[in-house]
Amino acid sequence: MKNPWVLQFLVALCIVDCARAASPALTIPQPTLSVGEKEAKRTILTEGTNYITCTDADGELTRAYISSMNPSTPCAGCFALEICGGNTPPTDYCLTYQPSQGKFVFTQVDNYRVAIVCTDDTADPAATGTVEVAVVKNQQPVFTTPGFGQYLVLCFCLSVGWKLSGVEVEAGGGGIGGKCV
Repeated sequence: MKNPWVLQFLVALCIVDCARAASPALTIPQPTLSVGEKEAKRTILTEGTNYITCTDADGELTRAYISSMNPSTPCAGCFALEICGGNTPPTDYCLTYQPSQGKFVFTQVDNYRVAIVCTDDTADPAATGTVEVAVVKNQQPVFTTPGFGQYLVLCFCLSVGWKLSGVEVEAGGGGIGGKCV
């Protein structure tokens, strides 16, 4: 090479490119979650310490957010990504159900796809991932027949008017048909 400036430029370009910041990383340990159709309280869907994590290898601050939800009705905005886990700076996130933002209707939608983005808010490409949230249909309770010993205790309590597990039972019920008040 006759021009040393070209060689210096190429070496400098390689150094700049090699020192380029790392892209953020998104980890979703539970890509499939579930929630009950009739859930009425704020619920953390990511169980235990199975947090969704958003990190950056070169230490830049990161943030994660929900970029879309499909379908968006009838439960528009009912999922939120919240900081949890207690790390500083925050890297752990929990997917939560927010019933104040929408209700599930199993007969209309039984599965949601929640798209999550992890970014360091630089020119580095963002990391993306998807969580499937299955809505579990509300089922009527199933009562099983009590065993013989349980039946005797229940009959005795019903016939004498005692409380059974904090529930007052009318006297004279004569058996399982007694009325609880």
